[in-house]
Amino acid sequence: SLPNSTAAAAAAAADPAAALPAALPAAAAPLVVERRLEAVLLSTAPRLLVVDDFFDAGLCEGLMNLANDKLVRSRVASGSETPSRTSWSHFFVKDAAKHALVAAAEGQIEALFGCPALRGPHKPLEKIEAIQGEGGM
Repeated sequence: SLPNSTAAAAAAAADPAAALPAALPAAAAPLVVERRLEAVLLSTAPRLLVVDDFFDAGLCEGLMNLANDKLVRSRVASGSETPSRTSWSHFFVKDAAKHALVAAAEGQIEALFGCPALRGPHKPLEKIEAIQGEGGM
């Protein structure tokens, strides 16, 4: 028999959604976890921030597993493929955007900005994208 943590990891690898905690009972108060995040501003136009360790390892692994068989060669803005682009990517759109792991990631982004930025008629942020470079995701 596998230890609990190994069994949980094996189950999460088979079904990334299985790694998500069960819903809290209606009477339970929401769990609030506070932590300090540091953002590095890379660009103001477009606004581009890097926040190290924003998602925990389990969410990252689940998103990578979800994207793994859907990766396509990254292209430049015109849609053409160039030798300078050595990465592969997948945007979580359509059915993939409805996955519980994607919703969890979007929820964390929305909480950071204090608004439902990814839902509704005006979606100022891009959908979540998995990118694999030459050394892996």
